[in-house]
Amino acid sequence: MKHSQSALFSDIGGNGCGVTVGDFNRDGKADVAVTNCILNNIGILLSNGDSTFKEVVVYGVGILPTGIDAGDFNRDGNPDIANANYNSNTVTVSLGKGDGTFKPAVSYSVGAYSDFVSITDINGDGKQDIINSNNGSNTISILAGNGDGTFQPAIYYNAQGATGITVVDFNGDGIFELAAANWNINTISVLLGTPVPGQLTTTAAPVTITSTTTELPTTVSTTTSTFTISTITSTATTSTATSTTTTESATTTPCPEVECPVCSEVTNYFMSNSNPPNINDYW
Repeated sequence: MKHSQSALFSDIGGNGCGVTVGDFNRDGKADVAVTNCILNNIGILLSNGDSTFKEVVVYGVGILPTGIDAGDFNRDGNPDIANANYNSNTVTVSLGKGDGTFKPAVSYSVGAYSDFVSITDINGDGKQDIINSNNGSNTISILAGNGDGTFQPAIYYNAQGATGITVVDFNGDGIFELAAANWNINTISVLLGTPVPGQLTTTAAPVTITSTTTELPTTVSTTTSTFTISTITSTATTSTATSTTTTESATTTPCPEVECPVCSEVTNYFMSNSNPPNINDYW
């Protein structure tokens, strides 16, 4: 099957860093939520049902929002949003009203350089939890949901330079495990679930994964790659500081330049530098 249709573009109101989907106004059409990392907000684009979207509406969150995911945190049937804030060291929760709008954001303290988020019921209590990576403090955080839209203080697990994360049952035992990509050290971390709900352990020994691609009936060449998952000793610890919630302002100041050299410099630095950037050095 040949696809030749050009990509469709919608204005998201800033520099996009993360994206997720959900039916935020419950009209049966998939809507889009995106983090705008330079303007410190999230943008909501409600679907017209024909692959186009209404004008973006933005909501203020933390500083340099990155990863984003959707769930139903208070079990009211309305999609909610959680996003990581890289330079606030927080995760922000925005509860949906079911009409495409959201309540003021509430933030929870996590580790340094909070990067990605994933939503799942990892402890099996019927309430959705937030899992996020903190590549500045080399940890993964788990914030257990209370089922009413609020969350318990973060519990931390070691994961060197953790960035992208996913949740899955790797070994078929009915218990969730986590995998995280590790920034700048060419490894991934695997944290295995235990029979104690919500608790994890790291892999007991180095694991080598080999992948081979077969030749396709095109000009694509064959490749063989091997990499090793490093062993990381991980101990779950609860933050010594009580997780606090604060309401963030929904107002933002847009960049006055259409092609802003500062925004461009920050984006290029963030994408290419091996050390985690600090937005305050530039903005």
